[in-house]
Formats: sequence, structure tokens, C-alpha cells
Amino acid sequence: MSGGNLNLALTSNYGALVSTNPHDGRPSGGYEFTGPAVMEARIYTPGTTSVDNWPAFWSDGQNWPADGEIDAMEGLGGQLCYHVHDNAGGPGGCTALSPGWHTYGAYWDSTAQVVTFYYDGVQVGSEPFQNAGSPQYLILDNTSASSPVPGTMLVDWVRVWQPS
Repeated sequence: MSGGNLNLALTSNYGALVSTNPHDGRPSGGYEFTGPAVMEARIYTPGTTSVDNWPAFWSDGQNWPADGEIDAMEGLGGQLCYHVHDNAGGPGGCTALSPGWHTYGAYWDSTAQVVTFYYDGVQVGSEPFQNAGSPQYLILDNTSASSPVPGTMLVDWVRVWQPS
């Protein structure tokens, strides 16, 4: 933590990851949720004209891919993208949004079996998601699939809520 933000720094040797997985071997703690639910975070992604590295805000189940994965935001090929992963595959899309501060959200409608994605309050996509209602836990990470460009992903806040 620094300046009121969580700092996930990527160096030439290390990436950074924070998880709420309640089944990761910690003696206590963790957090998971089921749908319907909204997950949202305000995040700064590193880069100038394109996103550096592979920053991400996502949720995962305990038994991948059957329990699914919701990628609310991941930097892929310099773009900010969204995807779901389950036994049916990994559909999604990317946006023309520039790096910097943005609010990323995903609404998981477990009844309709769909996830709708929002960037800065604007809907950017919607994908089918079939995970049999299995719980999800949150992950924030900043890593690289190739030679990393040192950079820091900042997280202002994260929240999950279930609509009534």
C-alpha cells in the first residue's frame, strides 16, 4: 500500500498477485461469492498508448474450467479485454480504451447464465457463462507473458455486491 492504493509492481524478476481464495491453505480468511453478483474495481493500468504487460482483475472457481473464470479486465496484446472461461470455451472481446485509471465491472447473472461487462459505466460486452452457480473468488495481478516492462498496477478500490 502506498498513497492510499494497492500497488502491484512488476519487475524484471517478479510479478504481483492478490487473491481472496478461502481454500488456499491460509489458516483463516478469504472471500468467495455466488451469482447473481457484481464485481467492480477502480484500477490504474500501466502504459502510455497501449497497456503494458498482463495486468488483470478476475474471478475464479476452485475447479477450473468447470467452475469458470470471469476476466473483468486483462491486458492482452496492449488492449484492455474481457472474457469468460468455462467448459464451453473462452469467449470475450477487447476495447479501444487507453491505459490509465478506469472502473471495470462485471455483472454475473447466474439465472440467465450470462456475464455483462462494463468499463467506466458503459457496457462493452456480454458473454454466456455456465458454471452451475459455483462460487468465485477475486484475483488482482500484474504479470507478463514475455519480457516484462517494469510497471505498477494501482488499485483504488474493489467491491462485490449481490443485487436484491
